[in-house]
Amino acid sequence: MLVTQPSSRATPLSVEDFARRNLDTLYRFAYALCGNRATAEDLVANAFVKCLPHWNNIRHSASGYMRRAIVNEHLNQVRRQSVTSVLSADLESEEDVAMRAVNTVDALRALETLSLMQRTVVVLRFIDGMSSGDIGKLLGKAPGSVRRITHEALQTLRSNGSPTETDNRAARE
Repeated sequence: MLVTQPSSRATPLSVEDFARRNLDTLYRFAYALCGNRATAEDLVANAFVKCLPHWNNIRHSASGYMRRAIVNEHLNQVRRQSVTSVLSADLESEEDVAMRAVNTVDALRALETLSLMQRTVVVLRFIDGMSSGDIGKLLGKAPGSVRRITHEALQTLRSNGSPTETDNRAARE
């Protein structure tokens, strides 16, 4: 049943319209979180699967719900992988290691030095362009905590000689 909305609000998007307008942005967001194209596609697909049954309730703020679902799915995968990696550390082939090294870019390497929370906040803030308040709402943290996490993440990147900081120093010299 279609519920009519007051004229001051835009017509809610269908799942298809939302996907058509936002899929690329959601993929970029997921890729920035995980650093792997296939995993990013899985994260977005799983987020759609989880949000679809609730679409009538969330479609007015679907973007936030989708991002949160992507973050949650990523956190779940990281937890599962940490257990699996301990159990199968010796099973990784040399080819897998080589392919991973080839596909790694400087920015992703720098992000990998951060904790999971720091990486999530940095991606949301600087890649997705969200404010501290919006990130706080999404992650269930106070805006001040988000700013502190961002500050600590930037300090870590600077102390590790992140590629962007190194490039900036080289450009100044």
